[in-house]
Amino acid sequence: MSAGLSQPKITRDTARTTKQPLTQVEARPDEAFDTLVRRFVRAVRHAGVLREAKVRQWYRSPAERRRLAAWRARRVVTSP
Repeated sequence: MSAGLSQPKITRDTARTTKQPLTQVEARPDEAFDTLVRRFVRAVRHAGVLREAKVRQWYRSPAERRRLAAWRARRVVTSP
């Protein structure tokens, strides 16, 4: 990595109402807002927040989750 580029500093705080920690990105001195938003979106994607929200959009019973896991394990992937 070059001296000017570094990984985004991600801190996690626990929210009162959820068990999921929040993803935060600290603004760097003289950083453009667009760059800050881009780093935040990348951090959210890396943390898997949107993927988990999509999975939890509907309730699945434990039995249904087991059936789905068994189906995924049996599924055969064929190459063209």
